Amino acid sequence: MRKPVLYFFLGFILTAISFAQSPGDLLITPPRVVFEGSRRTQAISLVNIGSDTSRYALSIVRYRMNENGQFEQIEEPDSGQYLADEFLRFFPRQVVLAPDETQTVRMQVMMPRSTPDREYRSHLYFRAIDNERARPLHSQSQDLSIQLKPVFGWAIPILVRKGDLNVDLSISDIQYIAPENNQPPGLGFTIHRNGTKSTFGDIDIVYENFAGEQRIVSNLRGVAVYTPNRLRKFVLPLDFPSGMPAAGKLIIIYKSQSDLEKTILAKAVVKWP
Repeated sequence: MRKPVLYFFLGFILTAISFAQSPGDLLITPPRVVFEGSRRTQAISLVNIGSDTSRYALSIVRYRMNENGQFEQIEEPDSGQYLADEFLRFFPRQVVLAPDETQTVRMQVMMPRSTPDREYRSHLYFRAIDNERARPLHSQSQDLSIQLKPVFGWAIPILVRKGDLNVDLSISDIQYIAPENNQPPGLGFTIHRNGTKSTFGDIDIVYENFAGEQRIVSNLRGVAVYTPNRLRKFVLPLDFPSGMPAAGKLIIIYKSQSDLEKTILAKAVVKWP
């Protein structure tokens, strides 16, 4: 009798957080797609930057983001979350990329005029088929063989906006975190979102002394706060140039990515220390 075989699938999801993201050997540009206004078609560029030919299957998936920025796959949307699945069309559904080869994925939105004015979001998932090779593991049972089959995948958000949407942001709950166990000091805070659309941007924490001299002591790129989330919590390490500085202030700045002048979306100032 053949031994029964159990397969465990390990999934890896990486949300793109910069203008060109390279998860493994796949370069995806742009890291997110936003349809708004009269725009109904967009293109996504895939580049194989590895040394082997790779194959990817494409599909639409659904995620929620929790208050710490982590993603969880869902079947049904949360209250106030609206999915873009039914409006999206894309081609091809599978791509094969030789080393240094580029492939364009075309996306189209088909939305009835009667659709309510809202922001709709789903994610385009790229599953690496070539990496689905099972690896045998030792088992204490003589009747059972266990194999691991890793499944590597990456997802980018697809947003469809209809109507005149708005957003308002603020920063609160700022808390200094003392260094501990050879870890640097940190700053905890919360970004609050109100309105009808998501935001994307970068966070800088700036130290300013009494002389007005400034230095960036922490930053985080590609920060999203998605609908329907009302808040997102952060703890960022502080990197001071030469130990703890003298008294001054810390400035938390959440600014847009898309604008050339980097519009400030939210800002907060606290005394230091």
